[in-house]
Amino acid sequence: MTTSDAREIELLDGTIRDIKESLSDLMDHQTAIGAEIREKQERLRIWQARRAKLGAADGEKRARRAKGENERMIRALYKQPDVPAEGLSLADIEKRTGLPSSSVHAVVTRRGYVHAEGLWRPSPNGVRAEEIAPTTTP
Repeated sequence: MTTSDAREIELLDGTIRDIKESLSDLMDHQTAIGAEIREKQERLRIWQARRAKLGAADGEKRARRAKGENERMIRALYKQPDVPAEGLSLADIEKRTGLPSSSVHAVVTRRGYVHAEGLWRPSPNGVRAEEIAPTTTP
């Protein structure tokens, strides 16, 4: 191997090492940014829920949610990993989504949720709560 080849190998190895280090730093930064985005999204959700509970300001008309938005919010809630498999109470759903109790009740009773022991969970087959026959023991 010539001296020229040895210098080129050294240069290439150094460049590869620098790129790997830079890539590692960027990936660490990406992870940190992802965590920060998730934290800010959660803070935004909490503040929006708090604001929604206060209702409209004087002279301000309360905005109506788009059709199906309440159901989408509740369905998204149940996709979160911290939601227990047995379900949530109406109060828990209200608290976590910021939706009014009447809206929560309307969604869970009409849109395929199962009620058991004070908790609501999505029905695995999408059957509405009123269509499920109560179980009786002989």
